[in-house]
Amino acid sequence: MLVNKPDEWVRIALQRFQVQLPHERTPEHNESKESIEKIQETLITLSEQRFPLVMQGLSKLIKEPAFINSFSSNKKDKIGESNVIVLSTIEKCLCKYPEQCSRLEDDVLSNLLPSIIQYVLQTFDFPHAPEVQKMAAKIVSHISSFHFSAIFNKVSFRLHQLSSVDDGNNDVNYLILIRYLKLTSSSLMILLEECLDTFKSLKKPAKLALISSLEKAIWNWIKHNAEEFAKFQRSPPKKLSELCDNLFEILVSFAESTKRKAAVWPLQIMLLMLSPDTLAAVAPGLKQQDAHLEVKREFLENLKTALTSAKALTESSAIACVKLCKCSTYMKPEDNSVLCFLVVTVMNELKALLFNICKPFTMISQSTIPVETLMVDCFVSSFRLNYRNSQPFADCLLPTAPVLFSVVYVKGLYTIVRQKPLYWWPTLKVMYSKAESIRNLFERTLEKFRGLENSHGASRMSVLYKGKEKRSKEEEVGALKAEKELLLWLVRLFRMEPAFAFSE
Repeated sequence: MLVNKPDEWVRIALQRFQVQLPHERTPEHNESKESIEKIQETLITLSEQRFPLVMQGLSKLIKEPAFINSFSSNKKDKIGESNVIVLSTIEKCLCKYPEQCSRLEDDVLSNLLPSIIQYVLQTFDFPHAPEVQKMAAKIVSHISSFHFSAIFNKVSFRLHQLSSVDDGNNDVNYLILIRYLKLTSSSLMILLEECLDTFKSLKKPAKLALISSLEKAIWNWIKHNAEEFAKFQRSPPKKLSELCDNLFEILVSFAESTKRKAAVWPLQIMLLMLSPDTLAAVAPGLKQQDAHLEVKREFLENLKTALTSAKALTESSAIACVKLCKCSTYMKPEDNSVLCFLVVTVMNELKALLFNICKPFTMISQSTIPVETLMVDCFVSSFRLNYRNSQPFADCLLPTAPVLFSVVYVKGLYTIVRQKPLYWWPTLKVMYSKAESIRNLFERTLEKFRGLENSHGASRMSVLYKGKEKRSKEEEVGALKAEKELLLWLVRLFRMEPAFAFSE
């Protein structure tokens, strides 16, 4: 009987799952969409007891890029959709039973990882590729929690290849994996040691790729280990601090030009934060006799200066300072952390830069961080550090403020209410006094949206006959989209925190 054969249950569920995938579905198996969701739930449940078998079966259903590209557009769409479903099932299994991931044997990983990693490393142009890439990155992150060496060894091998004088292959894609590693303090030190060993021998493209990925990896570690990060600030481990100090100075030597400084500053501020004794020594801004400390003092001074001048470095300085602000929110007020002291020295200039409605901040470089994200992070961090000092943000609710500023304000409030708070963070109740202004914003936005929608609908056909109006019509569509986004965020906020939607 099948009751006594759980492995057979898994095989049957996998077969049923496969025939219901969009690209496999035939008229005979054309059941409802709900059916494949039920089979997916069954596989997730079965994975609790037969995790390796479920993972192995699902990995075989992932279709390779070369296979997808061999079909017509319509078929590509269905195969891409199938890949999203398969990867989402794997990711849900890993999320629900994370401890089961440790039971995966090498043979299962050797089948699963190549299929997953290829979608992380490259961007494809077939349908659903962005969704597949995002899902694949999540899976790599989950697997690295329990099988760090399985991912790291690939990165390490590539780093040593790139640092070899004889190696003619300059492909740096494998370094992207670093940003998705779910690190512990021990694995972070292993990663830093590897970077120190190879950095000087790398060529410029590889150095820049490593800098970008390492900065994201460190930030992810801080974000997911906030309590441990705070503990490190109070009692820093000597080895980690030394590694960060050494790598910081190597980066100083590399950043000989303005362009390179802009690339390394966000990583350098992260390294300084992981070396709190060094940071405490240089934070007051006094000239240091020790050359190793002086170079770090000069870095902090340049970082602050760039917020108000040095236009070529302003963007990088803003990114680094926002990271500093975010990290400082993980420190308890009673810790009297040097991070909080540093934030005080940059916060006013940072707000003036990012929240000037007369001169909105724009990104010049091809940064991976959108301006909106930077502004939201600054808003949320400022609120958590000192919600009373919120006057610079009040302009975001003015009728004359650009839509972006209003979106940032509302998204910031939404982020505050959605994220699980640390006990010392203020609650959104302290912002209830802004409820009337937010309701007024909603009414104005709704009125604008209706007006733009009617205007757009009435003149939509004019673009076909008046080429000179094309630009204005594109601007009209952009304005309509912006007002719609603001409305959606206001509705989300009202749903999460109804107090903003109703009068007392």
